[in-house]
Amino acid sequence: AVKIFKLLVPRVIGTAVAQFNLFVITIFASALSAGSIAVYSFASNLAALPVDLFGLSYAVAAFPSLGEDAARGDLKKIIADVSRAMGRVLFFIIHSTILFLLPLKMWFWRMVRFLYCDSPEFSTKELYAI
Repeated sequence: AVKIFKLLVPRVIGTAVAQFNLFVITIFASALSAGSIAVYSFASNLAALPVDLFGLSYAVAAFPSLGEDAARGDLKKIIADVSRAMGRVLFFIIHSTILFLLPLKMWFWRMVRFLYCDSPEFSTKELYAI
């Protein structure tokens, strides 16, 4: 039980930091123009999509095999399996991220127009100059 709690501490700290980050960004976004929290939420979900789609699903599929190797104490097999899994996951994440970033430029400018075109200190002339 002590070993479980020692392994649990870094996970709890990591989750707490992520939640605090979300809280702080939401506070900053709420002080901006209308729709800022929605834009942040959309961007956060879009950024997490490749990792959630490929990384987590592959990890869930690979853990039983890694658990068996760990139970046998086969460290070389564990290292080989983790290395192979990381290579495959990175392959899918990098390529899917590139595919998501291509249309992102168009979405970004639509969001900028939506958020700032009504602002008196930001004109559409400045928007197209960027």
